[in-house]
Amino acid sequence: AARSLAIRTGGTVAVSGETDLIVDATRTARVTGGSALLTKVTGGGCALGAAMASLLAVAPAFDAASAASAIWAVASERAASRTGGPGSFAVAFLDELAAIQPADLDGRVRVDTEVAR
Repeated sequence: AARSLAIRTGGTVAVSGETDLIVDATRTARVTGGSALLTKVTGGGCALGAAMASLLAVAPAFDAASAASAIWAVASERAASRTGGPGSFAVAFLDELAAIQPADLDGRVRVDTEVAR
């Protein structure tokens, strides 16, 4: 369904979950990891969408969405490792977002290229 939508619209489609999928007409990125505590914090997914949109200022849509998903996975894992519940996680997550460095994202995104039909 996501690939179909990407092809029909010429856009990039992001689907978050246990493994985030980012697809366009020919590529699929998979970002694994993250913390289930994100599902307990209001606005986690909305903020991810906003991060994707903000990265559009400096990267093409597929790359922006993939990078944002990787940032969310790394920051949420780090925050979850040092907190006990959703309240402390929400604050720690913001701290971890602010601390992310480019090297922290190495190896977090796997991209497959589809053969054009």
